Amino acid sequence: MIRILIRLLSWFVLLFKIIFTSQAWEHFLIRIRKEFNQSYWEKRLKYLGDDILFYKYVVIHSPEKVSIKSHSRIGDYVLIWGGGEVEIGEGVLIAAHSVITSEGHDPNAESIRDSSYSGKVIIKDNVWLGAGVYVMPGVTISENCVIGAGSIVTKDIPANSISIGNPAKVIKTKD
Repeated sequence: MIRILIRLLSWFVLLFKIIFTSQAWEHFLIRIRKEFNQSYWEKRLKYLGDDILFYKYVVIHSPEKVSIKSHSRIGDYVLIWGGGEVEIGEGVLIAAHSVITSEGHDPNAESIRDSSYSGKVIIKDNVWLGAGVYVMPGVTISENCVIGAGSIVTKDIPANSISIGNPAKVIKTKD
C-alpha cells in the first residue's frame, strides 16, 4: 500500500513538474501578465499603444504624464519617473533594471531635499536601452539608437548611433 502511495505521489510530482516548468506554461503566464498589465496601464498612462509587454515589477511614477507607443517592451524592474513627462516611441526595447527619470534635484540649492527640476524625456522609435541604463531629465534619444548596458544618458543622442559609458558617448554610427 505504501509503495502504491509513493508511486502515485511521485507521478503527481512528475506531472506537476512537467506542467509548471514547460515553455507552454511560461507562455501562458506571459500572456496573462500581458493582458492584465495592458488593462491596468491603459487606465493610468497618458497614452498606451497596442502590443506593449510589461515584464515583472515595472514601476511608473506619475503615469498620467507617460506615453508609450505600440510594440514596445519594458523589462523587469524598470523604473520610470514621469513627473516632467516621458514619451517612449514605437518598437522600443528597455532592458531590465533601467531607469528613466524626468525629474531631479538641484545640487546647488541651499536645501537639496526641497529643490527640484524636471525635463521632458523623449525616446524615439526603434531604440534599445541595454540593462541598467539611466536616462536623465531633458534628454532626447533619436531613432534607431542602441544604448549599451550600464550607460548613463545625460545629453541628447543623435539618430542611428550606438552609445555607451558614463556619461554615454556615441562610439559608432549605424549604416
